[in-house]
Amino acid sequence: MLAAGTVAADPGFPVQVWLSPGHHSCHFERDADQRENNDGLGVEAALSADHAAMAGAFNSSAGERSRYAGYQLRPWQWEPAGLAARAGLAIALQIKLRVR
Repeated sequence: MLAAGTVAADPGFPVQVWLSPGHHSCHFERDADQRENNDGLGVEAALSADHAAMAGAFNSSAGERSRYAGYQLRPWQWEPAGLAARAGLAIALQIKLRVR
């Protein structure tokens, strides 16, 4: 959790933890034999309404096991009909591990 040491949690904001099952990607080179189901497991911790840390692992499009850790800055917030929506910028470091 990269941001945990640099961004203090907001005392009025209850820290939220979310689990992620991976993601789906769509490739323009359809004949390149790339995976589109990038399953894995990740965790995201919202430290305040504007800051979150994330980390996890997934199977990349090339079929390699990858790990990542990152930080999210989410300064734009909306609450239409009581549903919280946030947008911003995510910065992450990805490490690919080759399994033989």
